[in-house]
Amino acid sequence: MTTAAPASPPSTVRQLSGYGASGEFILSLLVKRTYRLLPDGRCVLAPEQLPLVEEPVFDPELPGVMLDDMDLYAYKPLSDVVVDGHAYAEKPSGAFPAGLSIGKVLKKLALFGPRRCQPSRAGLRFSPPEPVAKVALLSKHAYGGHDAAAEAKYGNHLAELAPYLREMDLRLASPYVYPRNPAGKGFVIDGATEALETVSLPLIEDPDDLLTPARLICGAPARWAAMPLPWSPGWTDLAVFPRSAYFGAVPEMDPETLPLPEVRRGFIPPTLVRGGHLFESFDLRAANGASFGLQLPYVKPETDIVLIGLHPTARKLQFRLPAEQPSLWIDGRNGKLVKTEPVLHTLRLFPDRGLFTVTWCGSGPALRPYLPEELEKMPFKVAW
Repeated sequence: MTTAAPASPPSTVRQLSGYGASGEFILSLLVKRTYRLLPDGRCVLAPEQLPLVEEPVFDPELPGVMLDDMDLYAYKPLSDVVVDGHAYAEKPSGAFPAGLSIGKVLKKLALFGPRRCQPSRAGLRFSPPEPVAKVALLSKHAYGGHDAAAEAKYGNHLAELAPYLREMDLRLASPYVYPRNPAGKGFVIDGATEALETVSLPLIEDPDDLLTPARLICGAPARWAAMPLPWSPGWTDLAVFPRSAYFGAVPEMDPETLPLPEVRRGFIPPTLVRGGHLFESFDLRAANGASFGLQLPYVKPETDIVLIGLHPTARKLQFRLPAEQPSLWIDGRNGKLVKTEPVLHTLRLFPDRGLFTVTWCGSGPALRPYLPEELEKMPFKVAW
């Protein structure tokens, strides 16, 4: 839970009341900074400073797709690194690589043009990908989706509840929706002819875990855990696994598919689910919404970043995060300000726009939770 003072107009600074790693009361100060990223790798302060995002932004047409997460989290246990933009081929191509590194962490991307599944007597095959110059880094282009053919064939018992739950969107509750990415491409349950003839294949994949004709058919709804991880470098929706599991919602899964690949690869803690059932009811990791591989131990100033195939003009763009880090003081009550140790909550990269933003958070103990009207009057200090 986070309580924030109202801000009008939108601001780059906000003091919040919330809870820390051990459930203790904390007071946090958020500061957002926007930089221009020049084609030669230099970073300079942007003339227009983007405000803190106050509410998540969801795609109105695609359930389970978060376009932007809010900044107003009093505590994040890790840094989120998120990319908003495109992957670019050196020349139009059916398949090409891209990726980014943050310090020693590397996330590789395999990009494809549109492909189809082609059933034949000899088995399944994928058509050659059509040449493309760029691919938008959106979750709808990663692995996932909804097997509408299987749902029409077997029926969805949850649909019977729709008349009684008109204020709820039950589309994400269908067992024929891929829990990790409901808006993606390629999720096929049982290989019905209609599903194979109409399925679109992902444009963004993990080059170390590609979808192949041999693994296209999932086999049963509960076997979703054995399928590829969605690999777009944007946000993970609050209602999508594994983020939903930190709130206490874990989809049914076949125990034979365990351990989960995200557990094996260190993306989520092994205690999040055990034996396919909920283990923890709530975890503050719910505040972290970056994609697999981009929720990192707190990123430091002057960290080296390399963008490969993610900039519209530079095939490889290397830069270093600015050395500057804010000094942040929160209200310690009794007329005193308390200095904090800031950590980097969120790094948003907008290569197409030549921008990136860094959101810092400084936290300290609080006597109790504070109401928005109290926070509005409480002093704080920011120095660069």
